[in-house]
Amino acid sequence: MNGEPSPLEEGSGQRLTLLARAKINLHLEVLGRLPNGYHAVETLLQSVELADRLTVETTDSGITIYCDDPRVPRDESNLIVRAAEAFFRFSGCRIGLQVLLEKRIPMGAGLGGGSADAAAILVALNRICQTHYPQAVLERIGASVGADVPFQIAGGTQWAFGIGADLVRLPSYGRLPVVIVFPGFEISTKKAYTALGLEALGTERLGLTFRRLNDKIWKEWVRLWASGRPSKRWSETIRNRFETVVFEWFPQLEALRDELIARGAVAHLTGSGSAVYGVFRSGTEAQRAAQALQGRFSVVLLTQFAECGVSLAQDDSSSVGR
Repeated sequence: MNGEPSPLEEGSGQRLTLLARAKINLHLEVLGRLPNGYHAVETLLQSVELADRLTVETTDSGITIYCDDPRVPRDESNLIVRAAEAFFRFSGCRIGLQVLLEKRIPMGAGLGGGSADAAAILVALNRICQTHYPQAVLERIGASVGADVPFQIAGGTQWAFGIGADLVRLPSYGRLPVVIVFPGFEISTKKAYTALGLEALGTERLGLTFRRLNDKIWKEWVRLWASGRPSKRWSETIRNRFETVVFEWFPQLEALRDELIARGAVAHLTGSGSAVYGVFRSGTEAQRAAQALQGRFSVVLLTQFAECGVSLAQDDSSSVGR
């Protein structure tokens, strides 16, 4: 494809166009390693309107991916393919797909773009195959693909724990403006986890770890979320554990976070990076910050909180059943 999106082949297949939204981590604590090799986390996840666009059409066989970003893999290493195969195994429904992916979420930025695309495929197949699975079932399938996929299906505002796939939905915080800055390089999540050097969580500690959802941290978040707009107290409460190692590797990211804070934002690394976000009280403040950062970084995006993860594109006219 040479990096250019190709029109989907004309055919009689069913077609859906979906938006797969990015996420930011408003809070991210890593508690330790689990026996299964994953890490136990506590994180507050928030969808934003920045989104990839996927057009999915049924074909006779196979899974073909077209994308406008040549770095996106077309084989089974792509979470789109892995999500489709997981759905086929679970449902017993197997169809061919061609997917046109218009990539807007920066790769390797900690914004969950691959997981969002996987979530969109699960939503699309649930409609196309008319399996009518409830959200909980799609989340279960998604968890077998990646820890972020269950959240990306419904999105909005959710507290995640365990490996990040156990979710508690929170009330919407409104459409707060967000500036997202991508410095143009990726950070290996595996390397970042290793650098944290956290010890394994023994069986006797697992119960304590997961019960933290009921302790003062959880209660504090509920109070903060109900209190209104970002505040100094909020900024002092949230954290991202990865900043302790990533900022040592890339001091410029710490300087970026501090500049966003100085401009009035609640700002942190998202995921293990490399993107840094700033949540602002007003659109005017956010716009001024974005303008000040333009030209200094690879990508500077002005977006806002979103109340869902995957949705049909507004211009989609498909009549595929829910």
